[in-house]
Amino acid sequence: METREMLFALLRSEIMGEAVEKEAIASLTLDGAAALLRLAKAHDLAHIVAAALMRSGLLSEGLAEAAEEEKRAALLAHCEKMQMVAVYRYEGLRYALSEIGRVLSAAGIAHMPLKGSVLRDYYPEPWHRSSCDIDMLVHEEDLERACTVLCEGAGYRVEGRKNFHDIHLYSPAGVHLELHFNILSGKQKYDDVLSRVWEFSEQDANNSCLFTQKTSFFILHHVAHMAYHFTGGGCGIKPFIDLFIMQTRMHPDFEGARALLSEAGLLTFSEQVLLLSRVWFMGESHTELSRRLEAYLLAGGVYGTVDNRVLAQQGRRGGKLRYALSRIFLSRTSLARMYPVLDKHPWLLPVMQVRRWFRLVFGGRLRSSMHELSVNRGITQTQAGEMEKFLSQLGI
Repeated sequence: METREMLFALLRSEIMGEAVEKEAIASLTLDGAAALLRLAKAHDLAHIVAAALMRSGLLSEGLAEAAEEEKRAALLAHCEKMQMVAVYRYEGLRYALSEIGRVLSAAGIAHMPLKGSVLRDYYPEPWHRSSCDIDMLVHEEDLERACTVLCEGAGYRVEGRKNFHDIHLYSPAGVHLELHFNILSGKQKYDDVLSRVWEFSEQDANNSCLFTQKTSFFILHHVAHMAYHFTGGGCGIKPFIDLFIMQTRMHPDFEGARALLSEAGLLTFSEQVLLLSRVWFMGESHTELSRRLEAYLLAGGVYGTVDNRVLAQQGRRGGKLRYALSRIFLSRTSLARMYPVLDKHPWLLPVMQVRRWFRLVFGGRLRSSMHELSVNRGITQTQAGEMEKFLSQLGI
């Protein structure tokens, strides 16, 4: 069984309870298992694969040859540690989410948990759905007061400035909270729909301050977030597990979702990513496009790659020169995401351009920017044409 196939077999075994073929486990070496963990780690799924490997029996004492015993024991200890860290991280997030909700509710502030905080409850084990932070939405007019009550009532501290759609806070235990006042992406067609999030929310029956997205809108938000990261270099495997969970356990309003996705210009993209999630986790057959999509995603890891991002963006910018200029001179809309003051004072655009250049040069990001421009120069016309066709087929 190929590494890719084994990865998904182990993910299915843990998420779906589907047994991995004994022949496949028997053919897997300890070095092969270590390679699988490295691949899974690139997609922030190593804790799930570690649990599946331990459940498979491959790492059981007495099964390895004497010469491999030290390697087996080390790999088992590594898997146990990854699982324990995932459980510990989940417990910290669970407690923090409860405290955030308690403090905001006591202050009468409407709030809405987002993303993994909602999906986690639908997974077989909540720690399966890993996350490095908590995303919570409040109304923009409540943002300053929300920060104040969280700092005073739960010991949070604010780090950095208010940016395009959120502000960052940290608990005394180090839990990272992204306190959103919108869920916009920066792409107008998506944002025309995403801006209506409160319109598509439901109030909790037992807590008048707690809101959740309607399932139709939850899908729209998830797919829009995937599309945003996809054109930024890739989004990894995890969002596809989320899609599988939505399809099989959340039982959302897909008809309502289709209408919203169509309005946002994301219907074709949603159909393709939903198909790939079923290929990976429900046994559907690949199409030529889904294989291309799979290759792009597996190469990118959870955060994508610079090569993927530049290739995806170059065609949209109109070639190498225009792409390079767009990265040197950011548009006002893009700069406003970094410096919100531009929304009120657009005349500061030249000042903020220079400020960004200083930040690149003296903030340790010049090398990565130069690498990006180098990648841009190296892309062939054939590669750019193929990527443009690929994105067109995906509807983005």
